Amino acid sequence: MVLVMGLRLWKSEAASRERRSIGEGDKALSANVGDFDFENIPFEEALQRLAERAAVPIVLNRYAVMAEGVPENVPIHLKLRGVNLRQALQAVVTCASADIGHIVFRPMDGIVLVSSARDGCMRAIVLRMYDVRDILGKLDEGDYMLNKFLPNMPRATAIDQRDDQMGTKLTELVQKNVDPALWFRTGPMAEVEFGRLWVTHTPEVQANVEVYLRELRNRLGARPE
Repeated sequence: MVLVMGLRLWKSEAASRERRSIGEGDKALSANVGDFDFENIPFEEALQRLAERAAVPIVLNRYAVMAEGVPENVPIHLKLRGVNLRQALQAVVTCASADIGHIVFRPMDGIVLVSSARDGCMRAIVLRMYDVRDILGKLDEGDYMLNKFLPNMPRATAIDQRDDQMGTKLTELVQKNVDPALWFRTGPMAEVEFGRLWVTHTPEVQANVEVYLRELRNRLGARPE
């Protein structure tokens, strides 16, 4: 999984099939997630376990949290019984900050963002998915990567391996060509999984990503699947 400038995203298989609305995010926070025993578990890993259990994407703004003096690997010691996601998150972020800084969370446009109370991203950040399978294939010039993997594995598996390699290349292209200063200043993220580009950023940047992908398709001669 790609980690870009301080934001990390966890997506369960169920959550990746559809974008949730803000209302659904609020509903998800009320869902029962059962019991948890966190014994010396790093903060990031604790959030990942919550995301997987709740089938809700959680985005951690690492830079904003670390600016509050809270390390990403601060150990979490908690025993939770019969809690919903809101209660579990509150307990985890409280344990992580422990009088060091002010860490908060909120649902927004299909994700739950964990960050500092002062983080500007808390006001306007959205998660969007772009189908880029056609672009990934064209980025692999002459099917070099695909042919490299084919002798050792089935074609479908080779395509997945190729897409992983090209996904990293596409992520770099997007960050370099779409409002590059904003990626490094605010810490949003982009990653490719299973032929889909997931971007967490402001609506304005999302619009620019869409334009760039359209221009890239035209330049490469790609066609959406």
